[in-house]
Amino acid sequence: MFLFSCAKAPTKETTEAVAALQKLQAATQVGVNYQTYGQLLIEAKAKVNEAMKSLPDGELKTEMSGAMDSYADASTVWGIKIDRHNLYGDNSEPDKTLIAKYSIPVEPAKYGGPPSADPTKAMQIIWLRADIHLKQIDTILRPSGK
Repeated sequence: MFLFSCAKAPTKETTEAVAALQKLQAATQVGVNYQTYGQLLIEAKAKVNEAMKSLPDGELKTEMSGAMDSYADASTVWGIKIDRHNLYGDNSEPDKTLIAKYSIPVEPAKYGGPPSADPTKAMQIIWLRADIHLKQIDTILRPSGK
């Protein structure tokens, strides 16, 4: 459980949303299949949506939203990997937007065609961004030096 440095303790909804995001993080660290990831994503999204209703604008809300977006984007990349294997850096969407958003490295095609990014590497990069958001959330919610 968290020790909170905020003047006002976070709501039950905020605590549950953070826990759901941490559950997603744990799943990505130990290995998870696409179906289970999708279920965890739905659960986290519902809890984050609920928490967002009561959170004031600020760093905590921004970081929570950023983590949720990263996990959702990783799911999009995973779906692309299943459907067609690579992310393309040309005008393909959502590929182009995701590559730019996360600075995913793109390599020239070996046999012609548009440059592309490895979706497995892309998911790792995106999950790392989610980890950074969760570390920021932890910093916001924990007192200094604890």
